[in-house]
Amino acid sequence: MADIMEEYLDVFIEEAEEHIQTINECLLELEKNPDNLDLINQIFRSAHTIKGGARTVGLTHVSELTHHMEDILDYIRNGKIPVTSEIIDLLFKCLDALETMLEEVKSGNYETEVDVNSLIEEIKRLKNKYLEGKEEPSPKKEEKKEEKKEVKKEEEKKEESKAKIKKIVIKYKQPKTTVKVKKIIKEVVEVPKVEVEEDFEESIKSIKNSLEIFQKIADILGDEKFKTFLDEIKLLIEKIEKEEVIVTKSVYDTLEEIIETLEKIAKILEENKKPSEEINLDEIIEKIKKAQEEEETETKEITKEEEIEVELNHEQFDLSEFAQLIKEKIESGYKLYHLKAKVEESCELKAARLAVVFARVRNIGEILLSKPTEGELKEKPTDEIEIIFLSNKDLEEIKKTLEGLPEIEYVAIAPVEIEIEEIEEEIEEEVIEEEETVPDAYKVVVYLDDEC
Repeated sequence: MADIMEEYLDVFIEEAEEHIQTINECLLELEKNPDNLDLINQIFRSAHTIKGGARTVGLTHVSELTHHMEDILDYIRNGKIPVTSEIIDLLFKCLDALETMLEEVKSGNYETEVDVNSLIEEIKRLKNKYLEGKEEPSPKKEEKKEEKKEVKKEEEKKEESKAKIKKIVIKYKQPKTTVKVKKIIKEVVEVPKVEVEEDFEESIKSIKNSLEIFQKIADILGDEKFKTFLDEIKLLIEKIEKEEVIVTKSVYDTLEEIIETLEKIAKILEENKKPSEEINLDEIIEKIKKAQEEEETETKEITKEEEIEVELNHEQFDLSEFAQLIKEKIESGYKLYHLKAKVEESCELKAARLAVVFARVRNIGEILLSKPTEGELKEKPTDEIEIIFLSNKDLEEIKKTLEGLPEIEYVAIAPVEIEIEEIEEEIEEEVIEEEETVPDAYKVVVYLDDEC
């Protein structure tokens, strides 16, 4: 089991419950109307959406089952496999399995007790059975077959019947689209430090006057630490007066602390005590030294925008698998979009940041294809993704939904102009010949007499 992205589980569960309910309703209706292609397409779309969400959160067993459901459903909606009671029973089994697995996830169990492999094998078996023409014909088909055999039995043995199927073809009007986007650039630059506006000349004068008196006292006391403290203060004042050090906020705060410390030392001396024994002079000495080294500039990270051109190559995506769905959605007001997103080079959580893009797109539309897929992104993180999706939102609303994502360098989106054609294709089907019934052979026993 892959790592589970628990932060997206609630969204997945809510979405999966809706689509499982949709599948259930469509299957119940399909039992009554097995020729209703719209029901098959709806089941296909719901299975596809559940698969995408399961891959995002890491529920491999769910995505594997829905992937194989999609596979056989695609053959059904393209007229290559009929809707029989056997097929409907199989889809109900898959539905029961999905409901069970979702309940397991809701209870915190990300493994499953469902025998997913057996279900997948059953899907494959039925798919191969029908594609090889071994399905058991319905009574109606048998009656028609018998009628044909009575009329043209000899002709059917020699000829192949031809059938026409309708096929939807999607073509890109433009293979590529170039989009101008604003790229976020972060730079570290040096900027001048701001000098304080306070009048500090009186503070300097007060400190200098105190230094002359305290240096004489330090010599008398023989307090070396006290002497060092005063020498560092003197050096700082000299650098400020020579403008070798600019008085920034931190330097000004240090001067204020020096004045406070000198006032404390005056009281200590009144009590005939050594300053170094009563005050931690090492700490203030370090601050004074740091103030002496104050530089005129400091580093600062700035963020700016730069307009760049991003090329979206639509032809890398083969839409034939979703031709019927795209046609239906376009007719109901949806548009096809191509998105490309890239994370910042310094981003350490590339897969997580791009997974958020997938989640945002899923909230406003239906993802058809992506490079890499959500499963591939989790296994091998990359710095960019491309997604083809359907949405009934306009371009500006989609852009707004994807604004302000953390550590995303840019998001490029463009509508994809397509042509939808409906063509007829001839397919040849070999007529199944029935073997001629041969009566049981007779057993002949020959007896020879003694004279023979």
